[in-house]
Amino acid sequence: MSTMKEKIEKLEILTPIEFKKASKLIKEAKENAKYEYGCIMARVDQQVQRPGLNVAHLYKPEDDRYGIEEFQHCTILYGLLPSVKEEDVLSFLKLIKMPTIFLTGISLFSNPEFDVVKYDVDCKELHLLNNLCKLQFEYFSTFPTYIPHLTIAYMLPGTGAEYIRTFDEPIPLQISAWTYSQADGRKIEVDNKGEIILLRDSRIETTS
Repeated sequence: MSTMKEKIEKLEILTPIEFKKASKLIKEAKENAKYEYGCIMARVDQQVQRPGLNVAHLYKPEDDRYGIEEFQHCTILYGLLPSVKEEDVLSFLKLIKMPTIFLTGISLFSNPEFDVVKYDVDCKELHLLNNLCKLQFEYFSTFPTYIPHLTIAYMLPGTGAEYIRTFDEPIPLQISAWTYSQADGRKIEVDNKGEIILLRDSRIETTS
C-alpha cells in the first residue's frame, strides 16, 4: 500500500484524513520557509469559498509554495532586496490606508510547468501602492506589469481552465493588514490600527 508521501508525489487522490495530514505537513514546512527576496503583501481575513479543487491535479501538494495557498493575500511587490531596511518598510506601510478590494472572477496564469488558479482583483489603490513601493524601495522583478490577484492554488499544466469564470457581482473584501515577509523568513504585519506585530522571526542557519 502506498504511503501518504508516495501518494502525494504521484499526485494520487488522498482521503480526507490523508489530506488533513498533508496540510499539516505543508503548514510546518511553510513555517520554516526562506525566500530569495522580500515581499510586501495585503492580507485578507475574510474567507472566500474556494472552488472545488481536484487534489490529484495539484502541482506539488507537498511543497508549501506550489500547492493550495493557505495564506490569503494579495502581493503588492515581490523582489525587495536585502538592502531594504525593515524600519523603512514598516514606517511607510503605517501611512497607507487599507482599501477594499473586489474579486471579479477566477482566471489563470499559465506556463509549461503549472497553472496558477487565482481570483482576479480590482482595486486602483493597489496599483498606486505598487508604484509607490517601486519608487520607495530597491527591488528586482521580471514582471513588468502589476496584476493584483489572490492565488487559489498551483495546478498541473492544462488542468486549471475548468475553474475559470466571471462573477455575476464583484465580491468586496477589506484588507486586514499589510504584511512584510523578508528573505530570511522574518514576517511582520502592520494591522488596521497601525500596530506592528511580529508573526515569525528570521530563520537562523545552524552548523554542526
